[in-house]
Amino acid sequence: MTSRTSTEGIARLSDIPIPDEGPLTPQQGVEAFRRAVAEGREWYPALLEVIARWVAPEEEVDGVRLHYLIAGEAFDWLLLAQRLLEAAGELVPEAEAEKLVVEGVAPRNETEEEFEAAIGPAKYRAHLNFQYGVV
Repeated sequence: MTSRTSTEGIARLSDIPIPDEGPLTPQQGVEAFRRAVAEGREWYPALLEVIARWVAPEEEVDGVRLHYLIAGEAFDWLLLAQRLLEAAGELVPEAEAEKLVVEGVAPRNETEEEFEAAIGPAKYRAHLNFQYGVV
C-alpha cells in the first residue's frame, strides 16, 4: 500500500453531506467510510457498505487514474478498498488493511454468500468476472 493519511485529514471532508441510502459519489464514499470508522463502527463492514453504494466506475486520485469497473463488466473491489483504506489513514489498523489489500484476506471469516449480500449481487457478479478474467 502507499502512504496512509493521518487522522488530521478527517476534518477536511466533514462538511460533505452524506445521504442515508442510495448511491455515493467518490467524495461522499470516502467521507462516509471515514466517518463510520471514526464513530466506532468496525471498519470492514463499513468498507463493504460504502463499496455497495459506490457508483463511480473510475476516478483520478493524485494524478493516478483508478479503474474500478473494467469494460463495464469486471469489478476490482480490492482496488476500491485500497482507495478507501488509504483515505481513512490511521483510523484502520495498518496490518489489517495491508492483509486485505495485499493478500485478499478479510479481518473476519465470512462466506461468499455473506460477501455477496454485503456488496450486492451486481457488484458480486462483476467481482467474479474480475477474479476469473471474464471481460
